[in-house]
Amino acid sequence: MNKLPITLFNTAQLTLKVLGIRPLLCHEWKGQNYFCIGCKPGDIFECPCCGRLMPWCYGGSDDYEEICDTCAHQKL
Repeated sequence: MNKLPITLFNTAQLTLKVLGIRPLLCHEWKGQNYFCIGCKPGDIFECPCCGRLMPWCYGGSDDYEEICDTCAHQKL
């Protein structure tokens, strides 16, 4: 996987944190607030599989809770 897009994505997440804005891909951004009331600025974690800084509400399923939803779906 090319590191440039990950680097740009992570830089955007860190910039939003500094600006006090919710992280990218937060379910609240898309109006799909299944269980998310909106992540707070800086509520991010680094997915060990893809290396992206993801919002807390984009965490993996019960089987793969330490990785992001995208990586969890790829493993299922």
